[in-house]
Amino acid sequence: MRLPALLFLSFLVTGCPRTETSSQDAAPPVRPDASLAATTPSASPSAGSTSRDAGAVSSQARAAAVHDLAEGRKLSRAKDWPGAIRAFDRALAVAPDDARVLSEVGWAAFQSNDLARAEIANKRALANAKTPALRAPILYNVGRVAEARGKPDAAKKAYGASLALRDNAEVKKRLEGVGGAASTEDAPRSCATSFADTTALCACLVDHKDEIMTFDEKVTCKASTPALGDPRLGVVGWGTEGLGGRQHLLTVREGNRVRILTELGADYEPGAFGVHNSAKVNGGEKRTVNGHTVVVVRSEQDDNDSNMAGLELCINHAKLETVCALGDAAGATTCTPPIPVWTETGCGPGLDLDPAELDDETKKELADIKKRATKSHTKTTWNLADTGVVTVTITEGSRDLVPASVLTPHPLWR
Repeated sequence: MRLPALLFLSFLVTGCPRTETSSQDAAPPVRPDASLAATTPSASPSAGSTSRDAGAVSSQARAAAVHDLAEGRKLSRAKDWPGAIRAFDRALAVAPDDARVLSEVGWAAFQSNDLARAEIANKRALANAKTPALRAPILYNVGRVAEARGKPDAAKKAYGASLALRDNAEVKKRLEGVGGAASTEDAPRSCATSFADTTALCACLVDHKDEIMTFDEKVTCKASTPALGDPRLGVVGWGTEGLGGRQHLLTVREGNRVRILTELGADYEPGAFGVHNSAKVNGGEKRTVNGHTVVVVRSEQDDNDSNMAGLELCINHAKLETVCALGDAAGATTCTPPIPVWTETGCGPGLDLDPAELDDETKKELADIKKRATKSHTKTTWNLADTGVVTVTITEGSRDLVPASVLTPHPLWR
């Protein structure tokens, strides 16, 4: 009964509106000791089993999840963190990969000083949330947990990534407190050095499997050489083959060393509730600018994330271009972050339900989702000057869909 993505596009919502009530307008409460119904694969099917789609949830279970989410938020506002967590846990039992509920869990667990639980919830929430309006507050939660653990660099990174998606005074204050400046999310955090070959690079990535959502499935790393315009460039696929996440990383060979340049996109399949996120590398084009070899790598990201036990569907579709100036010396190759030349995003109704199936509270929630429904899009162009500086210009749509870091001029050579 879940609406096809193409039909849904006609009544999208502009970046999932927030209903949480946390310290920075981030994400509200959660359960501290929830036995991970929402943050471990216990509620997700094993590889090879049939995915649980949101449409398969009974009307009674959906109504209960909506009620429990509302109850948890109410208890959160009252700062009854244990009670809020218990309520959110009940919602998670129905919708274990719900990004909105998981963000609540991350905040409530943090307030309850259960930092391990908060980290797990935040990680899974980020894996399920792709729209800027929802990712920004979750990243704030990540930063707060990092601060509490005495990890200022990690906090700085999270706050900077949050601000790149959405301006917020509280996030700026926290970022300044750890001595940081806005930045993008780099991927991956580890294995940033160079390696003798892709086999050694892959060995490092597999050894850092904790940086991706795996559901305890086997992590693999495979190199490929798509037609990117120059044989020095390649792509490494790192992650799970079944349920979980997988990143597509752009690599370069400089002399006799290989290193990661940037993430081109990511796949995520939790096996439940209409969450299907996938990336595709479309190839590249080589050109010469002022004596420098420049390659434009094209990729796409297509995310569909269900929330509120399937009542809400959030989408994020983007066509991306990454501009790289190649060199053979170690560290000589420089790239822009992936530039979203076209983006459409938002949230709206995810299920076509019979009103007779709905209780009053669920009807109210669905009506609110429909009331907010609209869509937001952005188009950009970029220009590479002879001086080596790439500038990005928004030609149509909302600035909010383009990370601030992308709009900063990027020098590829000096």
